[in-house]
Amino acid sequence: MSRNQHSKKRRLPLPLKPPQFKPGDRVRFHFVTDYVTGQINEDRGEIGVGGRRLYGIHFVTNPPEVSYIEMPEEELAAAEA
Repeated sequence: MSRNQHSKKRRLPLPLKPPQFKPGDRVRFHFVTDYVTGQINEDRGEIGVGGRRLYGIHFVTNPPEVSYIEMPEEELAAAEA
């Protein structure tokens, strides 16, 4: 075997866990000094640090302005309707 064959290690893919939220779901999360409610716009997949699932979220700030943020799944909670 050549040196290159020994140095290349194969990594097995981690099993994907099903998403907790889907586009259109309303969620709560901590933003600056308070909790805000937003709507999931996009499931970005497991692209975060350590394979964390990220979501794109639109939310309204004060004064009224629509903002966008990407947050990891574990920092989100389902918002009451």
